[in-house]
Amino acid sequence: MAMDGADTDQSLHGSLFGGGRGPSPTVELQQTKEQLTKQESRVRHLTAVLAEAEQDLAKLTQLNELLKEEVRRQQRSIEREAHVHNSEYLKNVIFKFITLSNGDERSRLVPVLNTILKLSPDETQKLQNVAKGSDTASRGWSGLLWNS
Repeated sequence: MAMDGADTDQSLHGSLFGGGRGPSPTVELQQTKEQLTKQESRVRHLTAVLAEAEQDLAKLTQLNELLKEEVRRQQRSIEREAHVHNSEYLKNVIFKFITLSNGDERSRLVPVLNTILKLSPDETQKLQNVAKGSDTASRGWSGLLWNS
């Protein structure tokens, strides 16, 4: 069966412009644009959700560190309470630390005080500096009490 010129034109037109077999290119283009707009909106929403989640994570991480330090402080406090019953020994160690003038002898008492008082690393370092005499602002009994 041979096609005449009109059938060929109709077939070509149908092939180029869809010929009723699907949406026209304009409609298809519009649908694609709508899908793109929806996906861009979804990306913006998910980006905002991600940013909020990252902020929450940062806050929770900071809170976690703060709570860990508080737990360590509470543990030291509990351990310190266990040694309070031995206050005579503590009094003697503190008195000896204060009255000794030799830095080496005072330095040997720092671990003892650390054990009894459950000092933080920063407090231990400050006490070690006082014992060695390198912390000039903290020399003497008043420096131990009121210097922080």
